[in-house]
Amino acid sequence: MLKKGFLEGKSFIVQLLALILITLTSALIIMLLSFSFGAMIWGVDFYLGLMGIEKNDIYYYSLFLLFFQHLGFFIIPAIIFIHGFLERPATFWGMDRFVPVLSLMIVFLILIFSQFPIAWLYELNKSITLPSSWAAIEEQFKSWEESAQETINLLSSYPGWEGWFFSFLLIAVLPALSEEIFFRGTLQTWLMRFTKSWVAIVLVAIVFSAFHFDFYGFLPRFVLGLLLGYIYYKTGSLWSTMFFHFLNNGLAFVFKRLYLLDYTNINLEDPSVFTFSWWLTFLFTLVTVILLYFFHQMKHSNEQ
Repeated sequence: MLKKGFLEGKSFIVQLLALILITLTSALIIMLLSFSFGAMIWGVDFYLGLMGIEKNDIYYYSLFLLFFQHLGFFIIPAIIFIHGFLERPATFWGMDRFVPVLSLMIVFLILIFSQFPIAWLYELNKSITLPSSWAAIEEQFKSWEESAQETINLLSSYPGWEGWFFSFLLIAVLPALSEEIFFRGTLQTWLMRFTKSWVAIVLVAIVFSAFHFDFYGFLPRFVLGLLLGYIYYKTGSLWSTMFFHFLNNGLAFVFKRLYLLDYTNINLEDPSVFTFSWWLTFLFTLVTVILLYFFHQMKHSNEQ
């Protein structure tokens, strides 16, 4: 059993290596446990489903594995890592600070208006072509993207109340909690103790985007990471970024599900929904910048 505070006073390199080791070990152990538990619950059909042979319960297999993925990659490593410091988890993660309603309202507006410049960045990212010598790597990138898209489509289109309830939990609620706890609450908080805040925000945004293994969505997700990192830095509260992350994923899920079930013709994954007019994209980008400036000038609870 690791003693509380085992990382206190240790050097940056030691703490960094500890974080990497904890994350990799946790991810491996939880992944093996998830396969074992899955076999115990569903039997051999679980492995047949993962191989694409048996698809009867593939929806539940996907939910099951996604839950353990977030647990092993984000939540457990964050808990073990902060156990190495002499602080309460709520304090380390910035979850013991109140976020004013006005701050949350501005965060909501930033989320809505920033969709336009983010969509433009997505189109820009999709237009990037790798050298011919990188063809194998590019194919791997495409394979990862297609696999992730298939899983999201499966979760978003599953019929009945399960498709609404369980998919919403796994797509909107769980990532907002687990990813914010790990990336902003743990990684950014820790890095800001060793470097300037803006450096920590940029580094975490890079790691956050790279962690999703989506080359063609790297730029927009990087900018999303910058926004989340900056909001966390200004408010000092993880609740603000969880709110932003939850709304971002939740609204995307609801619209995608409605689209896949033929309740609407609006497909928010099509960048042209936001970039059909250059002047509107420019206007909403300008509004986003103004909102960020106003947010920067506000007096937040952690600054009082």
